[in-house]
Amino acid sequence: MAARLETLRSFYLARAKDRQKILLTLEFKLFALRHPHVRARLVGAHRRIRASLNYDELKKLLPFGPGSNNEIDKLLFEVVLVGLVLEHAYDPKRISAQQMTKTLGRAFDWLIPAAHVAER
Repeated sequence: MAARLETLRSFYLARAKDRQKILLTLEFKLFALRHPHVRARLVGAHRRIRASLNYDELKKLLPFGPGSNNEIDKLLFEVVLVGLVLEHAYDPKRISAQQMTKTLGRAFDWLIPAAHVAER
């Protein structure tokens, strides 16, 4: 279990380095919100893109245990990741790249249910 959690943690920390991809995804979502008449079509396209990505290794790392919801777990990690990357891109004096990575790691550790952390 410890190796599984460390691999998952490393996956999300590495994603923070791909700032351009994260900001492009955010812009895609903001565009959809600004244009409600095409929102459903864009959401559908985004879901198809996500479904086509081969995240078999990530799926092996989830779920964390009984009662866990893979999609909600992934969503929580995504929200924290995107928020931190956005804040760093917007105001690097407020949160440096090093602080962003450290905070992302702390948030990941915090989001893991206590029962699973004990198994580490």
